[in-house]
Amino acid sequence: MNVVINHICTEALASSPALPALAKYSGEYPRLAAPAALAALLAASFAAALVLALVLVPLARRLFLRLDFVDRPGERKIHAAAIPYGGGAALFATLLIVLGGGLAAVFFGDRLLPAWLAAKAVLAENSSGIRDKTPALALVFLAAGVLFVMGLVDDRRRLPAWPKLLAQLAAAAIVVWGAGFYATFYVPCGWLDRLASVLWIVVVTNAFNFLDNMDGLSAGVAAIVLAVLVAVTAAAGQIFVPVLAAVLLGAVLGFLAYNFPPASVFLGDAGSQVVGFLIAVLAIMANYYPGAGDGGRFSPFMPLVLLAIPLYDFTSVTLIRLARGKSPFVGDTNHFSHRLVALGLSRRSAVLIVYLATGTTAVGALLLRSAGTVESVLIFLQTLAVVAIIAVFERVAGERVLKD
Repeated sequence: MNVVINHICTEALASSPALPALAKYSGEYPRLAAPAALAALLAASFAAALVLALVLVPLARRLFLRLDFVDRPGERKIHAAAIPYGGGAALFATLLIVLGGGLAAVFFGDRLLPAWLAAKAVLAENSSGIRDKTPALALVFLAAGVLFVMGLVDDRRRLPAWPKLLAQLAAAAIVVWGAGFYATFYVPCGWLDRLASVLWIVVVTNAFNFLDNMDGLSAGVAAIVLAVLVAVTAAAGQIFVPVLAAVLLGAVLGFLAYNFPPASVFLGDAGSQVVGFLIAVLAIMANYYPGAGDGGRFSPFMPLVLLAIPLYDFTSVTLIRLARGKSPFVGDTNHFSHRLVALGLSRRSAVLIVYLATGTTAVGALLLRSAGTVESVLIFLQTLAVVAIIAVFERVAGERVLKD
């Protein structure tokens, strides 16, 4: 999403003295001389988050069950028994603990980390850049905390749509105006860049919140998206973004172990909105351009390809609800996953099909990073074809529901 002015001009960017200023907003760092050390850092970050989430999620599940903080069966509910929330709390706690430990390693690494640890070299080499970005990171997680608290209240009391939307706008504004993370486009227009970035963050946040309509769906799609973000940003020589994405990926997979159908714990709004929000912010912070040759001139559009399925589901459901005179924030069973079940698939099969569709667009997104013009057009056409197939299935399912 980091579409900088003249981003398609590789040589100009590589030689321009303005590059450090552009990099300040995207989290870019010089390519490491030892990629194995970066791989070790990413592996350690992912593993720490995964293990911690595997421990914290069942603890949170028990706590929320004891507090009777559960999602009970009812209208529009597809589960037959009360399921505790708590996944969002465990996930958010995992992020704070792992990233807090990582920052402690940056600031006190000489005393905390052994000399033989490969990741220590990466942290030492980039410590000044990470220190500079720590205040911005704190603001990002302050904004995520706003959504987490609002989500907890909503899970408990079912808030109206407007307080939730205002909280999302506030969180996006903190990132864009406070932390200074926003997408820049080919036409220089600062206020438009910021407004578009706020809109992007709010839409993606809600897209993953909308996807949280079936066991394992939102978390599984998020895991696919995050895996691509880790790979692409690490290949681009970034450190800040892939480490954040790796930590979030580990936390999401640790939660998914208990949420894959049949789920024993739910994310709730407190979790799904935080996941969507952080993915939206990471997409803005990321650098997608390979920086060599003619390939990759369309790589800044990678987030749209990568997130094509969540964005399509969000858009189609919103339009259906508005056409029926309903609030777009009032839940129903018009999601792609619900319509697949209406066609006779099991819920697990429906979730796996959405995974497969997301994985298909994810492969296209990966190739887009180095694709030439012709290849990029084919990737866009493939993405549209996948979305069109989904639209056909939805139409057939809708007609069958009406007949029944």
